[in-house]
Amino acid sequence: MEFAYIQILSTLLYCTSFLCWLFKRFRAAVVLLGCGFIANVLALAMRGYIDSHFYLALVAEDELYVLPIVLAGIALYHFTRRAELDGVFVLAPLVFTSLIALLSFTEPGLPSAKINIWVAPAFFLIETLSAGLIFASAGLSLGALLLHKGHKDALTERYILGAFVLFSISQILGALWAYLGWSYPFSWSNRHLASASVWCLYAGLIHSHLVGMRPKTTAILASLGALPMLLVIYHHQLSPLLLAGVGHHP
Repeated sequence: MEFAYIQILSTLLYCTSFLCWLFKRFRAAVVLLGCGFIANVLALAMRGYIDSHFYLALVAEDELYVLPIVLAGIALYHFTRRAELDGVFVLAPLVFTSLIALLSFTEPGLPSAKINIWVAPAFFLIETLSAGLIFASAGLSLGALLLHKGHKDALTERYILGAFVLFSISQILGALWAYLGWSYPFSWSNRHLASASVWCLYAGLIHSHLVGMRPKTTAILASLGALPMLLVIYHHQLSPLLLAGVGHHP
């Protein structure tokens, strides 16, 4: 359970980094962000150890705990490029995802035969990388809207393209894993519907310039792209709430 305390530490460091940026302590924000990143990686690695054996599948399937690491890496990239404003728009979803991971904290289970199939870790890791790019591009697009700059940043557009490519690969790997583990490649569920909506949205975004879509409209859609991705990553946490809300309607 030592990794639980390190997970708490990493979340506190992320939150403190965000506060330091708000109070214009930029150097302290970068140092704390880097320390949080290291602590987060250490906590995740420790989750994969059971009886002196390391299981990559246990680490990879914990998307809730991998996602903050991806966002922290992206935020660090922006800060080291002296793009502090871009960094903080990535730091905001980082704080959110790390807090959700902390509030949803569970101990890792035992590695099953299905989770140890080689394609499972690849599917989870690539999907989480795509989610990190989606949340980062959503944060940057929202920042562009708040600053009235539209959406013409080349880096943000590369994030959108990278997210689409990685997410497409993850869906293929997910279908392969489902076929190897359950003998069928696909089934309809809330998660699969959310995944389909994410794929369609980002397929449209990377072609938006071909139809002359306004930069502001593109930025709005890129910001909204984080919403279905929330269901993909946090479906276990959100599904009971959504079903409860539906159940209250006549």
